[in-house]
Amino acid sequence: MVATLRERNPTWERQVLEQVHSVGYAVMEDVLSASFMQTTRAAMYRAQEQISRDVGQERLRRAGEMGVLRLMMTYDSHFFKFLEMPDVLTLIDNTVSDTAIMHLQNGSILPSAPRGITGSFREDCNKSP
Repeated sequence: MVATLRERNPTWERQVLEQVHSVGYAVMEDVLSASFMQTTRAAMYRAQEQISRDVGQERLRRAGEMGVLRLMMTYDSHFFKFLEMPDVLTLIDNTVSDTAIMHLQNGSILPSAPRGITGSFREDCNKSP
């Protein structure tokens, strides 16, 4: 089970790294400000619209990529800001290396689906922990 870190304390970095090493991810609240999240949300919707225009809804549907945002930095420079966050860089330095290269950055915007409907989106989005 993953513990949610709700407050920053002197051991937050160690706790997050332990979670990442033991289960593959960590949850930490209040890392992003409300205004940053609002800006990110708007940028994701803009990117989704542009991807839809570039690729086409039918091709996205056939590929099982509805709601998946790839190459977001191509569509909005806001996504570069994630690479400027000291906390993110600290965790990358301590999990990958201090010379890590970002391979990809994806986003997901999944619409609500009626109960019992599965398989409409990417398969990894339908799995329960």
